[in-house]
Amino acid sequence: MLSQWKLFDNLRRSLVPAALTTLLLLGWTVLSPAWFWTAVVIAILLAPSVIASLSDLADKPADVPFRQHLAAVRARCARGTSLQALLALAFLPYEAFFCLDAIVRTIGRMLITRQRLLEWNPSSDMDRALEQRDHTDLLASYRSMAIAPAIAAACWVGLSLTHPAVLAVAGPILLLWGHRPPLPGG
Repeated sequence: MLSQWKLFDNLRRSLVPAALTTLLLLGWTVLSPAWFWTAVVIAILLAPSVIASLSDLADKPADVPFRQHLAAVRARCARGTSLQALLALAFLPYEAFFCLDAIVRTIGRMLITRQRLLEWNPSSDMDRALEQRDHTDLLASYRSMAIAPAIAAACWVGLSLTHPAVLAVAGPILLLWGHRPPLPGG
């Protein structure tokens, strides 16, 4: 029973990025007001960090004055919460694509090909692979993450043609999705 719950929970967690991306896109095009649905997605992304910060606030050591503890939690929260939510939002379309790709591959292998059903990489193999990466792997990573700028560009064009006023809300997020880090050596 526990194993089945773990499988279900993994599937649920795999669908969250796609659901949040879809909610943003629907909020910008079909649902209204756009700012509300954008705020809902940002609140969902912020929720784990805010809960962790509240937990840190409640877990005050006895030997630390409250003001000092409050300042330390506020500093951690300001840095960690903001950055974590910003990165989660920036990588949302890529993560959605990556998770949906894994789901489709798994379903295809289980229902159609019945081959490579046990294909997985142990964490020790992944650690070794990460240590041996070079610039070509970094370039491959940039290419594989090109889905985010492609989605951003398509959304920008679509919104500017159909709902140009929504770009005031969606524009900053689309710019974040469309931004690509500089390539090494250039």
